[in-house]
Amino acid sequence: IEEQNRLKETLGAKRNEKQTIEGDIERFERQRKGLETQKKNLDEQFDAAEKNQEKGVFIRKLIMTLNDYETELKKTRISELEEFIKEMFLRLCNKEDMVTSVHIDSHTFIVSIKDAQGRGLEKHNLSSGLKQIFALSLLWGLAKVSKIEIPMIIDTPFGRLDSIHRTNLLQNYYPNAGRQLIILST
Repeated sequence: IEEQNRLKETLGAKRNEKQTIEGDIERFERQRKGLETQKKNLDEQFDAAEKNQEKGVFIRKLIMTLNDYETELKKTRISELEEFIKEMFLRLCNKEDMVTSVHIDSHTFIVSIKDAQGRGLEKHNLSSGLKQIFALSLLWGLAKVSKIEIPMIIDTPFGRLDSIHRTNLLQNYYPNAGRQLIILST
């Protein structure tokens, strides 16, 4: 009887132990499922991050390509503008040896001109008539490069010019200045 009672106690203890273990198994199973869900979410986040990283690399390459294109396009446009300014200045100025090149700095956009000897001509040292011709040449060059016809209003165009420059202006600039040109001549 004593042994039977002891075995019953042992059996009760083992049943309690079994219930505790089964509870632990259920708890661990829930934790396992939770961890699997977390792993799945992290895998999805990792995949999304990899795709975003690939997109980021692509976008950086695209930006670099666009910057290179912008730089090359700027060089091309500046070169065209330099030629247009020089061409119109020579047509209006009637002094073939006065200006041989026009240079525009690609960073500051400062315009400089050089004579036949390669010396830089300071624009502030030009006569007021030549300054006017240079300004008109610059406007004409900008209109040609941009391919946009802008309306022009020119006030007192002949006030600072001699007869040769007036004739050049009438023959070479005004016919090419654009479709909308208003001249306020006194």
